[in-house]
Amino acid sequence: MCRRCGGHHDPALPCHTWARRRRTEPPLVAVSGSLGAGTLVAGRYRLHAPRHRLEGITRYSAHDLERGRAVWVDLLDPGARHDARRRFLRGAAIGAALPAHPNVVPLVDRGEVELDDGPQAYAVLAHQDGESLAERIAWRDEASIEEACTLLRGVLEGLAHAHRHGVLHRELTAARVWLVPRPGGGETVRLAGFGLACGFDAVSVPGIQATRP
Repeated sequence: MCRRCGGHHDPALPCHTWARRRRTEPPLVAVSGSLGAGTLVAGRYRLHAPRHRLEGITRYSAHDLERGRAVWVDLLDPGARHDARRRFLRGAAIGAALPAHPNVVPLVDRGEVELDDGPQAYAVLAHQDGESLAERIAWRDEASIEEACTLLRGVLEGLAHAHRHGVLHRELTAARVWLVPRPGGGETVRLAGFGLACGFDAVSVPGIQATRP
């Protein structure tokens, strides 16, 4: 029996019933500031429910009105310091320039919006179904060797692609590894969070840390 939906399906497979429920649940977090659910970012991205919050960035499910597609919008906290906005936007530019790869969540847009209390930076990613590795671990505390190897292979393929193009992820955590169900069964592992990336040339710059210890 599935511990999430109570249904009788293979617990080793993604719970699509739970995923559908999540998309219709109330917002998971409350966010202060002028931008929030229902508002329009850059005249184009209609924010819906917050998906999660991580280290000063709130991710919203959103709709791209110009292209008629679902997206994610990452909002840096309002009132963030100038150097934090600069790093966020530089990382987003690097992530957006990264060529497409099946193991990387595409970063499709970025910028700033002017609010009454100052600018707020944002980045836009292609919407992904499924769940993060952190969410998977929260409800399923074990995996087979085959599953672990498949997961690791997907993570390494995504990182190798970034490294081939001179990009360091810098903030790779379970919350930024996405497990996307495939129509024919199985999952594709995709890395998100390249909005915090830096180029290899930034590693030796004083004050910039290439990765967390």
